Amino acid sequence: MNKILKVLTLTALILCACSAHAWAAVKTYAVMPFNIDSIEQYRYMGVSVPQMISSRLYSKGNFHPIAKTTLAGQSAAGNESAAAQAQSSMNADYVIWGDMVIVEQDVNMNIYARGREGSVWSRSIRTKVHSLQPSVQEVSSIISREVFGFTPAYGAGVTAVSSQQKPKEVSPQMNPDLVMNEDGVRDVYLNPNIRYAGNTDDSGTLRTPTLPFPSVDFEVFDLDGDGRNEIVVLEEHAIGVYRFENNQMKELAREKIRLMDNLLSVRVYNDGTAKPKIIINAQDDREAANTYVYTFSGGKLKQEAKNIKYYMNVVKIPHQNRSVLVGQSGDVQRVFKGGIYEMIAAGNTYVEGTRMDMPEKVNALNFTWIPDREAVELLITLTPDERLRVFGKGGNRIFETEDKYSGSYVGIEQTAQIKGMGHDRNYIPDKYFIPQRMLVADLEGRGEYTILINKPISTAAQVFERYRFFPQGEIHALYWDGIGLNLKWKTRRIRGSVTNISLADFNNDGILDLVVGLNTHPGAVGISQRKTMLMAYPLDLNMADPNTPPDASEFIHN
Repeated sequence: MNKILKVLTLTALILCACSAHAWAAVKTYAVMPFNIDSIEQYRYMGVSVPQMISSRLYSKGNFHPIAKTTLAGQSAAGNESAAAQAQSSMNADYVIWGDMVIVEQDVNMNIYARGREGSVWSRSIRTKVHSLQPSVQEVSSIISREVFGFTPAYGAGVTAVSSQQKPKEVSPQMNPDLVMNEDGVRDVYLNPNIRYAGNTDDSGTLRTPTLPFPSVDFEVFDLDGDGRNEIVVLEEHAIGVYRFENNQMKELAREKIRLMDNLLSVRVYNDGTAKPKIIINAQDDREAANTYVYTFSGGKLKQEAKNIKYYMNVVKIPHQNRSVLVGQSGDVQRVFKGGIYEMIAAGNTYVEGTRMDMPEKVNALNFTWIPDREAVELLITLTPDERLRVFGKGGNRIFETEDKYSGSYVGIEQTAQIKGMGHDRNYIPDKYFIPQRMLVADLEGRGEYTILINKPISTAAQVFERYRFFPQGEIHALYWDGIGLNLKWKTRRIRGSVTNISLADFNNDGILDLVVGLNTHPGAVGISQRKTMLMAYPLDLNMADPNTPPDASEFIHN
């Protein structure tokens, strides 16, 4: 018995010693807010840049940031004395502070780090606003090496490795503040066909049989309140309601709409007080807005309103967890006119409610909101040339993507010619292409919102501006990292012209799906033979496979 007690005591002492050693090995650091000298448009970087540095310095089991609650009461440090005082009050092994001067697009940044023993490290950086993210990545790597004595291995769940140590096993756990991108190795995916890697057998997707017509748009929603989702498909001159059952598209109802109307998009709005409204934006033969509203009940479509002279959209406000119905008057010449309003049902029509405060050139169809790290809703808009533009507080423009998104083939002609001045037969009017959905969601339930949007792919469209029948597309999930929108994950290449996307339980199996509507692409000379198909990616973490290699098609551009 005594021998057993001695063994247990010795084991306990060893475990305690190992635990104490492991705890002692973890160092803490605090990245203070930066002093920033800039116009109001870039003031937010005084907080967002330190957050980016902090996330990139994290190393599981080696270097951890201090608690956010501890850092929350700290202000920017103007010198070493102030930084040392803050370091002492927070009991951090390292404190990092800095300052930034931004003049137009030029950035001058000074960064300092202080160890517990009092040694100070400094580095100055000159860069451009659009190159700030890679510069932050580089300086974070330098701090890890020169201050912490570690060589970072960036990527989700990847632990930084000391030059004196062997690489550690990659952990599936991760710092919740760590920002993922396509360059990192992700331990968990939402679906094996998501990100640009994917199996070639499409085992992670559902596909409907083709419908014998091209579609304009679609939406997935429980239209009649029976707990099962229906699929609304907008054709070029009709609307159909379907349910996906037994791998078949079962038609429940179909309604033709005037041939002279140019059908543009479909949205479903549910204010929680009545049946969901199916809103069809359309343009009549006089090139004026002519929106319809339907409901679906008892297996039938019912028209509730028509000839509404507003283009309407449904936009979700993320932190309020509610959707709003917005609208804007149509204009024959400029597509839109007047302000953007919350729309209110009034009998068999809709009227303007509260006017929304929006920057110039934002319209009712081209915007949404996404929260930043400080829980402030940033305004995201799709520009006329289909780039994503971001506005911060006060309507200040803070970012615009170089890549183009959306890629709808449905558009409204807009002309610069003045009415009553004759018609120029040689004039080719411009087209305003109707934006596809920009879906904002926190798919992983961690308060990290992404914006989902289609990225069309076509060499011909790059050469011919009005060529809109894209042979391929990808759905991109973009996140806001404090400086710009970056790719978090994307689907592998989708064959066909994407018409829109939706987030819903497509086949009523209890699993949320990323649903993609598309028209088949029979080639440039076979446009009239296009057919409709829907694909669904079940967003089930149990189907994760992070080791799937890239498909060869990813490297082929048509």
